[in-house]
Amino acid sequence: MFKKGLLPNDSGIIIPKTKDGRLLFIINYMGHPMVGTTDLKCDVTHFCQPTQEEIEFICGELKPYFGEDYDFKNNLMSAWAGIRPLVKASDKEKESPKYEGIKDRSIGAF
Repeated sequence: MFKKGLLPNDSGIIIPKTKDGRLLFIINYMGHPMVGTTDLKCDVTHFCQPTQEEIEFICGELKPYFGEDYDFKNNLMSAWAGIRPLVKASDKEKESPKYEGIKDRSIGAF
């Protein structure tokens, strides 16, 4: 989350494809721009936190849109991460007609 001033309070942005193919979003939360991206594969832990590499990646992806003049590192107020469990279907489940209907759906950003 960054200090105020990056975006107007009623705005949000989606950057649909970063250099590594992930999606990046910026939404205002209580007047502060909150920036996030989709996750990377990681080890499961109870103490999840963003790496400096991930913070630098996000800041670097924002620079083409907001310019070099915005001081991302000094305007960073907080950073956090989370782990999203992904469920993998068994071979038996993959054969069911219900699974076929789900796997063929395309879900886009909204």
